[in-house]
Amino acid sequence: MTGVQRHILDTALRHFADTGEQSISVSDLSRTAKIARGTIYNNFDDVTNLFPMVTEQVCSRFEDEARELISTVDKPRVALSVLLGLFLRYAHELPEHGRFLIRFAPYIGRLRDIWSNLPYEVLRRAVEEGQLPLAKDQAVYYLQLLAGSTYGFMTLVVEGQKSWRESTEALSLMVLAACGVPQQDAKNDAREALEILTASSEAV
Repeated sequence: MTGVQRHILDTALRHFADTGEQSISVSDLSRTAKIARGTIYNNFDDVTNLFPMVTEQVCSRFEDEARELISTVDKPRVALSVLLGLFLRYAHELPEHGRFLIRFAPYIGRLRDIWSNLPYEVLRRAVEEGQLPLAKDQAVYYLQLLAGSTYGFMTLVVEGQKSWRESTEALSLMVLAACGVPQQDAKNDAREALEILTASSEAV
């Protein structure tokens, strides 16, 4: 992808995140991106494809980093807390991505798939290994609890009400306690997850 194409997609992303709309006109894109209409047409045949392209960009960026990070974590329950915290860290480091997810994740299929892929895999492994006291048929409901809670906490981070670190620890504690993990175990897992996230952030 060229620098111009990336700039156009980033501009479209900010528009979608700010307005809640799933389309943008060439005129608005040209004015907001401060580039000529012809430049847009030279780089994208159809601006109606920008929303799915942005959606894929947001999902792929998160999923790629999440898989790399989770590959270093042996304990599924800690890995689950790392995933939740990564969403919150994204809301801090990439607020446009955070706002985009908050606005569209509940009803855009590709965005919902974020949860049915890696987070569900980690959750299922945690249940199978006895690290989460859930019945297998409860996992899908618990996953919805995780998603809804995470987007709520992301809002606090995006709006500057809470830091991503504070929110990560609080969210991990709450969701682990909600399914019966002892409080001290939940605290230990939350702190370990936060250490992993902080170290990976500083390494970038």
